[in-house]
Amino acid sequence: MVLKESNGKVRKTFFGCNTAHGFHTFYDFFPDLNNARIFIVKGGPGTGKSTFIKTVAEAMLENGYSIELQFCSLDPGSLDAVVIPEIKGVVVAATGHHVFDPANPGVVDEIINLGQFWNEEGIRIHAKEILAINNESHRLFHKVYRYLGAAALIQDNIEDDYAIFLNMGKLNQATEKLTRSLLEGMEISDCVGKERHLFVSSITSEGHISHTETIANGDTRIIALRGGGVKTRSEILSRIAEEGKRRGHLVHYYHYPLNHHFIEQVMIPQSNILISANSDLLAYNGNVEIFDLNGFLDSRFHELSSDVDSVHQKFARILDDAVQSLSLTRKTHSQLEQYYISNMNFQAVDQCRNETIDKLLQHAETFYN
Repeated sequence: MVLKESNGKVRKTFFGCNTAHGFHTFYDFFPDLNNARIFIVKGGPGTGKSTFIKTVAEAMLENGYSIELQFCSLDPGSLDAVVIPEIKGVVVAATGHHVFDPANPGVVDEIINLGQFWNEEGIRIHAKEILAINNESHRLFHKVYRYLGAAALIQDNIEDDYAIFLNMGKLNQATEKLTRSLLEGMEISDCVGKERHLFVSSITSEGHISHTETIANGDTRIIALRGGGVKTRSEILSRIAEEGKRRGHLVHYYHYPLNHHFIEQVMIPQSNILISANSDLLAYNGNVEIFDLNGFLDSRFHELSSDVDSVHQKFARILDDAVQSLSLTRKTHSQLEQYYISNMNFQAVDQCRNETIDKLLQHAETFYN
């Protein structure tokens, strides 16, 4: 087999996110699934799923393919999926708090059951301990989501404060001007562009983490939205994205981690444009243009600045409580690994993983035929 040159690039995202509405994933790897291969890895904690995916990712990089690493929102150092866009290949874990069944079994999806490589009797003797840990993990997850739900409610108060004093007429005019400048020279297409939905930032057991820097490059035109409420910024991003789709462009929607109904960032890959409401980008080393919504606020808004700051502080404290609870949830959940690691045949897992890599490379050879 002829190997490609090792020149692959790495983009980082999250498979799903802990939101105010519970765990949410879009399970959205490609604009369409024609000729895709998705390997769904199932197995308990400590059965080697993340290492399985990491090794597949390394192998595809060594063969010159660019990849997208999708990390776990509970343990942000652990991998939940690797996507190889060039050949529409995916290896994804489907256990824990993001259990799902294949959508197209035997056609697109193939199940890899790591449970076939464990000593069931060795695990069963610890049934009492495993059930107790699982019950406690479920309880802690619900606690996390209640904290996140409370944070979202406080954020609604912040949104109201902005909405009352925001001059929507002038903001609409400025948004229209911004959209025209971004999409200048792009004609309306007779075919609406496709879309993809995912997370590039997440609320994790280690706090808020963003991988935005991996989806942009030195040549990316970046527009950062500053100020205003999350809902207003999301609406602006959605308007720009829809105009991009009307011109036939693929649009990547990166959702806001606390509330997946809102958009945090929009990427139009074909034009290499990123429009972001992520404040982290304000300090980005690249060329960032600022679209400041604060300029459309009535002067009376500043009279409420102390009240607004107080609400922001409450929001931050509750979000910190959610992160601390997530950290405890992660520690509790990780206790399960001891009962599986000692009962796994990892040599068989390695062989299964190597066979999966071979299947992906064989798929790559026939992908364009």
